[in-house]
Amino acid sequence: MRKYQRSDFRVWRKKGFAAERDLVSHLRQMGFWCVRIPTSASSKEPLPDVYAVHTTESPTRILALEVKAVSYLPSFIVPKDQIEKLFEFLKPFQRHPSLKPLPGVAIKFLRGPRKKSPWVIKFVEEPEDVKVDIADKSDLNISKPSKKVARYIKNRERLQQG
Repeated sequence: MRKYQRSDFRVWRKKGFAAERDLVSHLRQMGFWCVRIPTSASSKEPLPDVYAVHTTESPTRILALEVKAVSYLPSFIVPKDQIEKLFEFLKPFQRHPSLKPLPGVAIKFLRGPRKKSPWVIKFVEEPEDVKVDIADKSDLNISKPSKKVARYIKNRERLQQG
């Protein structure tokens, strides 16, 4: 088993922070008011990585997103405990009929140039482990996959069909 160095963890955190900032930028372009909550992982409070509100629609959408940046893997599993904190954060909004709280995961699959790396956002119905694949259809379209990623998905589908 590979031993990780301190510098490895710094690189991972840096990628995660950059992905959170990129997601906030995309959501703002879509008309969301949003904020990155940089202390979410270290806090005992149930805080999401990104909190966003879209008020021009009825019902008002309230997003609580766990954000991950993934290199080299075609899929990623977000553990149940991280999903549970999203549900806990959104609990006060559940009873109001004009609000639509949406807990979810946002995965940025780092492939090639960072600006062309695709996002897959999945909203979650139940607090459970969530597997997100690069080929999954995003519940909120904020990016298109690059040609390289599109080829990868097409080739993978062809291999799975036989």
